[in-house]
Amino acid sequence: NLCIRNDHKLMKKLLILLFSLLISVNSYGDEITSIFEITLYDNAEDYFSSTYIDSNRFKNTETIEGYFDLDVSDKIKSKSPYFSTYKITIDDDNKVHSIYGHYEYTNLDICQAVHKSLMPELEEKYQFESEYDEASYPTFKIIGNYYWTASNNYLALQCKENYSDNSVISQMMLDSLDFSDAVYKFYDSGL
Repeated sequence: NLCIRNDHKLMKKLLILLFSLLISVNSYGDEITSIFEITLYDNAEDYFSSTYIDSNRFKNTETIEGYFDLDVSDKIKSKSPYFSTYKITIDDDNKVHSIYGHYEYTNLDICQAVHKSLMPELEEKYQFESEYDEASYPTFKIIGNYYWTASNNYLALQCKENYSDNSVISQMMLDSLDFSDAVYKFYDSGL
């Protein structure tokens, strides 16, 4: 009887452990909150001095109000070989709402070829499956993959082609839901 009771306890512990592992594996991909060693919703002053922030922030051009961009290319510690320019978007309280990196390519084909090899690596690292999308805007078009996390953060790897000069940039971004909504409202405001 003692053996049965111990087996039952052991089985219960194993089931709890297995259940915990399944939850952690599933939630790992759902909760992507940082890239380039910067985390969404953190205060930008955790990474950069308030003097640097106040002197270098500028109005975000894809929102109506309340958001500011900050070029952090020279300040960022965790650089990627896939991106050369980095910025964050902050609100009035310096809370990080977007983390962004980009790299300029000579044409769309090269950008898409790089993304074709990079996207599977991102999906494996962060344990998610992205969706493909193409979208046209008044001055540019976007071709790439995106993923909405369980907490509604938006992760995207895209090629952006500007109509005016046919320049192409590869861009990776992680946006908060609030910032994503503000960008949507900006593009929807004239309709």
